[in-house]
Amino acid sequence: MTGPCVRYAVSFVLICVFISPFLQAAEQQLIIKENPDRSLFVFGGPTWNMIRKDGGKYIYCWDASAGVETVIYSSPVAIRHVMATKAGYIAFTDYSRESSSSVTYRLQILNPEAQIVRTVSAQDPIFSVSWSPDGKRLSYITGKSSEQLRGRGYDDAQTIIYDVETGTSKPVFDGGYQITWASFDGNIYIYEPLKSPAVSMYVVKTGEVVETELKSIQFSPDGAYYFERAEDQIEGFGLYRRAANEPFSVGGEAASSQLAIKRLEAVRWFDDQRIMCIRQVDGTKPLYQQRSFLFNVETGEILESQGFILHHYITGEAIIVKQDGRLNLETLASMRRIMPEDLPPPR
Repeated sequence: MTGPCVRYAVSFVLICVFISPFLQAAEQQLIIKENPDRSLFVFGGPTWNMIRKDGGKYIYCWDASAGVETVIYSSPVAIRHVMATKAGYIAFTDYSRESSSSVTYRLQILNPEAQIVRTVSAQDPIFSVSWSPDGKRLSYITGKSSEQLRGRGYDDAQTIIYDVETGTSKPVFDGGYQITWASFDGNIYIYEPLKSPAVSMYVVKTGEVVETELKSIQFSPDGAYYFERAEDQIEGFGLYRRAANEPFSVGGEAASSQLAIKRLEAVRWFDDQRIMCIRQVDGTKPLYQQRSFLFNVETGEILESQGFILHHYITGEAIIVKQDGRLNLETLASMRRIMPEDLPPPR
């Protein structure tokens, strides 16, 4: 591959887009070195397979400054949980099938040269991968899918820490459904929605497990807030101040109730901001055609995007959106500013 080597300077989310046939066939690799303008993003897996039907078998790099997509890894099977670090290491999960009844689940690590340097094998599926803040370790959950737990838990689940440098694994918690290795305090938060309490904290320095009264682990990057999705996914979401674990009403109760009335669903936080991505649930449209917005939890202001919001900020001034079948940059300055009560009702 031509062009300079790059290193990722942001955290990444799971998305997947179509890439032209000549790029799909190319055996290209990306060597990671520098990314000072934060314009390079890694994405892949099945999340956006619904849009472009690529099978979820590719990991891509998108250079936002040039608008160019490049395949940096391809797999014979569908991959999931594509997550990159600031140092350029990429984790993802896949599997190998030895026979019709024998499957090995894998957590794979790519180095900055897009080469597999570590493989963790497991008998049960691997879920909810989360990198440590320093990018040297990661945590994940392995367990069996359970019909009895209604898709909100796993049988025989374990939360495990994996050290990328030494290649060693350490079980740290019996159970788990979702996890996040928090950057604001360096601890691992484990969410089990069918248990009480629902959130436990594994203190990495001491190995202690602490039960909390938190309702979710969807934290803002600085840990000041977290959100809790509504159970039925169509009646808004709850906002909380994490330290006090108390509800937080943006702009008062009236404004908060509008979020539920207009069926605004929380999606995720953006990097280094107290701003969330939200979308208006519309059962008549596929996910990628539903309206999406940025929401400032401190002011209650909503920024309306012209496309479907896919990715993080670039230097806090622009976002990546899917618009007219392409990836585009949209500046925050160009987005229309509205309040929740100004939104049209859902269809």
